[in-house]
Amino acid sequence: LQQLREQERVYSAQAEEYTTLQQRQAALQQTITTEQYRLELEQRSARQHQQELEQKIQMSETFLQKAPSIAAAYIALQEARQCDAAMAQTLQERYRLEQGKSQVEFRMQQKRHTLELEQRSLLDRQCDWQLKEAALPTLQRQVEDIQQQLTEVEQQTKRFEQIRTDGVAIRVQLETSIPQAQETLQKEIQEQEEKRALLASAGAHCPLCEKTLTDQERRRVIQKLTQEVARREARIQELQREQQQLLQQRQKLRLEYRQVEQQVAQRQSLEQQYAAAQVSLAEATQARDNLVSVLQALQELDTRLTAGTYATEELARLQELSTALESLTYNKEAHEAV
Repeated sequence: LQQLREQERVYSAQAEEYTTLQQRQAALQQTITTEQYRLELEQRSARQHQQELEQKIQMSETFLQKAPSIAAAYIALQEARQCDAAMAQTLQERYRLEQGKSQVEFRMQQKRHTLELEQRSLLDRQCDWQLKEAALPTLQRQVEDIQQQLTEVEQQTKRFEQIRTDGVAIRVQLETSIPQAQETLQKEIQEQEEKRALLASAGAHCPLCEKTLTDQERRRVIQKLTQEVARREARIQELQREQQQLLQQRQKLRLEYRQVEQQVAQRQSLEQQYAAAQVSLAEATQARDNLVSVLQALQELDTRLTAGTYATEELARLQELSTALESLTYNKEAHEAV
């Protein structure tokens, strides 16, 4: 587009230079014609003056012998002068009409050149807008694709936040909940082991009521304590398995987090691409709408240039001047003979 605008600027500059040269050419042509006419008049005047001198000399020599012929020659001279004056006036009128005709033709040429420049400008715009219109389907698909990608990124953003939430929950379990539960269970196991060690000897007392226990009661309490220890150890193993599962789950979440983070990071770039595509789509749509008016303007210009209706007044004046020139009868050879 910049190149086309630069060409238009160059064409405009060339057109202005061409118009200036034509004006200078017309002025020079007018000056040359005026000088030619002046020289022709001076030449005719000199010839006439020479003829008059020769006639005077001849008349002086033969005045007495050729008085009747002198009178006749004088009459003929008067007639020749009248004829010369009439022909000179005709020549001057023809020059005025031809000059006016040249000026009218120059104005017509200027108007046509202006319309041709406008036509070239419209053709350039037509080409530009046709290219943009041709890109309209591609831009529409591009906008739809970017919208789809943005929708997917939005979903990934929600998943990204969910991963972060899940990661925080897993970290709390791994770093706080499970260690605290394991520590509590270990303390309870240690307490149960200490109680069971106290009950290992005969005559042991109940750890709660300090009552001396029989062997049967002691075995029953030891069995109960053993069951409690086994249950807590099983819970510790369960917590360890749960801890291992959480570690694996956290590792998977970390991998997914990196992948989703890369996709979410593209959001700003996609939004910029979407905005640029929207601008291009709007320009292409506007170009499609403007193309109709450009084609109509080109059709009107072509009609005016073909029919010549761009210079109606000039055409009428040109016809008038041409008719006037045709009505003027001028014979250069006859004029020179006179």
